[in-house]
Amino acid sequence: MQNGVVLGTFLVLLGGIVSWYTGMLLIEASEHTQRIRYEDMAKALYGRTFAIATAVMNVFALVGFNMSYTVYVRQTLNTCGVDPD
Repeated sequence: MQNGVVLGTFLVLLGGIVSWYTGMLLIEASEHTQRIRYEDMAKALYGRTFAIATAVMNVFALVGFNMSYTVYVRQTLNTCGVDPD
């Protein structure tokens, strides 16, 4: 999908602002709870159920990142003329 220069720039800036804001929220939650892990913050703020849900979502994210990286490397190797098989 192609965005124009103006829309593309706006979306990149919006993504940066949202990332900065959520990072600041995480720092504030960490200082408030005196915890540094996502699961520990979730448990302190919302209870055991949310701590488990947070741990599961972290696992999904890590697996998804690994799958995306694997697909990217395979496609890149194919583009460079290297047969990954």
